[in-house]
Amino acid sequence: MLNIAVEHFGEQVSTPQPLTEDGDPYRKERFLEDIQEMNMGEWHHYYSTERFGYSVIDGTQWSLVVEYCNDHKPVSFGGSNAYPYNFAKLKELFGISY
Repeated sequence: MLNIAVEHFGEQVSTPQPLTEDGDPYRKERFLEDIQEMNMGEWHHYYSTERFGYSVIDGTQWSLVVEYCNDHKPVSFGGSNAYPYNFAKLKELFGISY
């Protein structure tokens, strides 16, 4: 069983157990396969609209920290109003609808 929590506006918000497209609860192996398919090794560590020549003062900021169990350094990703190409899939995987 997976435990997933989301922080929204600085407050911890529990999310429901994500389900597969068949409506079954995710299992660790399936979740790790789907994460691997995200190709996070291709992601930038930070996304911003400034790389496109403009800035936005208000909007959506996000972050993701991946921690491994076996003495690896955590990997962080984040952004402000800009996202990796497959961000919608990541939100779906974590059961985030906003």
